[in-house]
Amino acid sequence: MSGFPVAGRTPLTRDTATGFEVGSVLRYGIAIASIAAGVVHLLAASAHTEHAPILGFFVGAGIAQILFGTAVISPRPHSLLLRSGALMSVGLIGVWAASRISGLPFVEGADHAEPIGVKDTAAVALELLVVIGALALVAGGRWLSMRLRMTERHLAPLAAATALIIAPGIVVPAHHHPHVHGETGHSHSEVLAAAHVHGEGAAGHEHGSALAGHAHAGDVTGHTHDAGHAHSATETTEVAAAQPAAATPAVTGIKASVRYGPFLMPPADAGGDAHYNRILTNVAKPCSNCYIVKATPNLVYADGSDANLDTGAMLHHAVWTRPSRPDYTCDRNSAIGSQGERFFASGNERTVMRLPAGFGYFVGTDSWTLIAEIMNHSDQARAMYVTLDVLYRPASDKLRKVTPVWMDIDNCGDSQYSIPAGRSNQLWTWESTITGRVVSTAGHVHNSGIKTVLTNETTHQEMCTSVAGYGKKAEYMGSIESMSDCVWDKIGIVREGEKLGLRAFYDSAKAQYDVMGINIAFVYETSDLAGGTTPPRSDAPREQSPPPSGGHDHGP
Repeated sequence: MSGFPVAGRTPLTRDTATGFEVGSVLRYGIAIASIAAGVVHLLAASAHTEHAPILGFFVGAGIAQILFGTAVISPRPHSLLLRSGALMSVGLIGVWAASRISGLPFVEGADHAEPIGVKDTAAVALELLVVIGALALVAGGRWLSMRLRMTERHLAPLAAATALIIAPGIVVPAHHHPHVHGETGHSHSEVLAAAHVHGEGAAGHEHGSALAGHAHAGDVTGHTHDAGHAHSATETTEVAAAQPAAATPAVTGIKASVRYGPFLMPPADAGGDAHYNRILTNVAKPCSNCYIVKATPNLVYADGSDANLDTGAMLHHAVWTRPSRPDYTCDRNSAIGSQGERFFASGNERTVMRLPAGFGYFVGTDSWTLIAEIMNHSDQARAMYVTLDVLYRPASDKLRKVTPVWMDIDNCGDSQYSIPAGRSNQLWTWESTITGRVVSTAGHVHNSGIKTVLTNETTHQEMCTSVAGYGKKAEYMGSIESMSDCVWDKIGIVREGEKLGLRAFYDSAKAQYDVMGINIAFVYETSDLAGGTTPPRSDAPREQSPPPSGGHDHGP
C-alpha cells in the first residue's frame, strides 16, 4: 500500500457538469478538521502557562495537527502520512477520555478528572472526523474518483455546517476561559446575578442593566488595575483552630497573598453606596497545582489597613469561581452557572474557609474569576483592595481533595429573598449528585440573621449550625461580624440521591426583601462513609440574638 494514490490527481477542482471529486473533498475536509483541532489546542495552551508539561503537550499537539492538515492537502498524500494522522488523532482522543474519566496520574496537576467542556468536545469531534476520513482514504476504492454533482448553491450550507463544527472549539473557549488584555474590570451582562445584585426598591440599586460590572462614562469604579498581584512567601506556619483547641487539629502550609484592585469608590452621594457587581476575569491565584487548606478574605486600603464600616467601607460580598469547572448546584445554562464552580465566598463578616488536616481544595492551572460588590458609605472617595490570604500545600503532598457544594436559599438567582417581621426561617434543598463526607462548612446571613443549619433531610442528620456574631468588634458598628464554622474529617455524610437541606433563621424588627442564606459545604467524595471520626462536642452557642435592625438592614 506504500505510495498508493489515495486521492484525485489534481487539487480540489470541478467542472460545471460533474462537480467535485469525492477524494478531493475528503482530503480538504480532513485538512480543515486537523488544522482547526490544532488551533483549539494552541488556544488551550494559553491557559496552562504555569504548568510546563501540560503547556508542552498542547503546543506540540497543536503544531503536529496543523502540520498534518497542511500536508494532507497534497494531491497524492502517502498512506503512511494518513495512517500517522489517524493514529495521532486516536491517541489524542484517548488522552482526552482518560483525563475526563479518571485524570492522568503520571502528570502532576492533571491527576484529577476534569469536566467535559465545549472546547474539548469540539476538538474531539474534529479529531474523529480526521480518523474516519484518513482511514477512508487509506482504504481507497473507485468511489474516491466519483464526482459529487454540486454547484455553488450547495457550498453555502456545506460551509455553514463546517463552521458549526469548528466554531465551538475556537470561539467558545474565550468565553469559558476568559483572558484579560490590559485591564481586569470587564464583565458580561449575562452574569449580573452571579453574586447577589440587589433588586428594585432602593435608590441606587441596579435593575439588571449592564452597569452591574462594566463601568461606563463617568463611572470610576469599573475598570481596575493591579487586579491580582500575588505576593507569596515560602514561610510555613501553623494555624490555630478558631474553635476550642481540642476541636480541630492544626494544619500547616505555605503562606501566599493576592491583592485585587484598586477599586476606586466615589463618595456615597455620588454613587459609592450603590449596589452592583464588579466582575474580574482571569485574576491572579495564590498558587497553582496546589491544595488550599485555609483562605482568609479581607477589604483593605492602599496602606494595608482594614477597610470596614467604621470608615464607611463595606465588602458586601466577594465570590471566587472557576469557569473551567461546572458548579454542582447550578446548571451551566443559567447566568450564575455559566460562571463555573463557586468555591469560596465571603461577606463583610470575612468568614474564613478552613479544612481539616489532610484535606485540601485542589487548584490547577485554569483561570479564576472574582465577583465583588464593594460599597463606600462615607463622604470621601476611597481606593480599596480585596485581598485573599491562604495557606496551601503543593500537589505532591497528595491531600484528599474536597468538592465545594454551594447551598443557597435563592440558588441560581441573585441569592436574595424576602422575610417578614419577627422570627422566620426558610428551607432550600438539593438532591445530591455525589457521595461522600462533609468536612467543612460555614454560613452567610445578613443583619438580623441568627444562624444557618445544614442537614441531610433524607436521614434527618443535622451537620452544622453556623451562628452569626454581633457586638464584639467596634469596626463593624453593630453589624454582623462573624459566622461560626464546622471543621472535622466527618461532620456528616451524604449519598447520591439524598437531599441536603439549608435552613436560614432570622429575627427582624421589620420585613426585609433582600436577605440571604448561604452555606458552602466542602465534601470529600468517597465511598468510605464509615471513615472519619465523630467531632468533639462544641461549647459554642447554638444561636445569638441579633441587635435591633438599623438603617443598614441589607447587611454584609
